[in-house]
Amino acid sequence: MIRLTRLRNSNPLFLNPDHIERLEQYHETTVHMFNGDEFVVTESAEQIVDLITTQRANVLSLASRLATQAKKSETTQPSLDVIATSGDSGAGSVSAIIALADQDEEG
Repeated sequence: MIRLTRLRNSNPLFLNPDHIERLEQYHETTVHMFNGDEFVVTESAEQIVDLITTQRANVLSLASRLATQAKKSETTQPSLDVIATSGDSGAGSVSAIIALADQDEEG
């Protein structure tokens, strides 16, 4: 979401930049949304483009950080191995053996 300011209302306006169709700038900037809504804001078109660029860069940065943290936690967390064997009964009963092994012990 990006934060903009309406021209005649100082309350913040939060918009999803993926829903912006186009920007028009004459004396003020009009934000046209895909659903037909229009908002007149105090920010210039260039400022809005900068806000969108920054917001998208932040999203990509966060996604990268989370992926890196997930990989690190996979290598430091104990792994859970489940081994299933069928029982002697014809009904196909299953017994499970759960073994916790640290990543360091696997090497």
